[in-house]
Amino acid sequence: MHLKPDWEMWLHNYKKQEIEHVFESCCGKFFQNSLELGAGGGYQSNFLAEFTERLVSTDINEKILTKKSAGNIEYRICRAEEAPDIFPQKSFDMIFSSNLLEHVNDPVQVLEGIYKLLKDDGIIINIMPSPFWKLCHVALYVPANCIAAAEFVLRKKGSLNRLRETRYLLKEFLRGLATGTNDMMNVAYEHEISSGNNRDKSVEKPSFVKGLFFPRPHGISESNIAEFMAFGKKRWQDILKRAGFTCIDVKKGRLLPDTVWDGVPQAIWRKLWGLHQSIFTCQ
Repeated sequence: MHLKPDWEMWLHNYKKQEIEHVFESCCGKFFQNSLELGAGGGYQSNFLAEFTERLVSTDINEKILTKKSAGNIEYRICRAEEAPDIFPQKSFDMIFSSNLLEHVNDPVQVLEGIYKLLKDDGIIINIMPSPFWKLCHVALYVPANCIAAAEFVLRKKGSLNRLRETRYLLKEFLRGLATGTNDMMNVAYEHEISSGNNRDKSVEKPSFVKGLFFPRPHGISESNIAEFMAFGKKRWQDILKRAGFTCIDVKKGRLLPDTVWDGVPQAIWRKLWGLHQSIFTCQ
């Protein structure tokens, strides 16, 4: 039994809507040569490629970006910091990133490198999380864990099987309280180490109680409070300006997920959901 939408399906739909919203005023192959930084598994690249004649799609993690180049998309393993040393200067008329800059140690340095790769009349599009997204990240962490625990129990049919799953969760909970960790936390920690986006940040295993009630920072910030402050729109604008860019448009997201809370009018939900990210278009 699933109480939440399938994560991968939801994420793919989300990424598709994100591209449609960002490029809603473009038609056909609007750009000639484009670069995507922080592409993840490359799923969003398929939609981005509809608006450019050639797309170079890059990510730092070779375990996630495993696709082979095909059509007008070239996939490459590349750190954002290394891009200026790999690609010719002034070779792209559009450079795109979604939720990348919060994962790099020095976003100004990365953007200065990107600036060198951009043609004189080119643009960069950076989608960044907002303080509202961070509030949701923290506030919904415990409810999400409770739903995951309920799904873990309900995945089995029959009262006896569900009772065994409940006893297992209770055993792991008590073990965590007694020792400071448990098998489930160890698995989650190892997964974050191997597939996480914060390669330059040492990830310390949190105490069991802290990990139970508070999420880790999404990016490289040292704490959730610091990350909330770092996601402010004015800070991102200042970083872009220091790197030499001029913002020509800043807008909110307008994405509507497939699932909405019952009783909340869609117009209100759409407006609230739009607060979760800022989209910066710069030259």
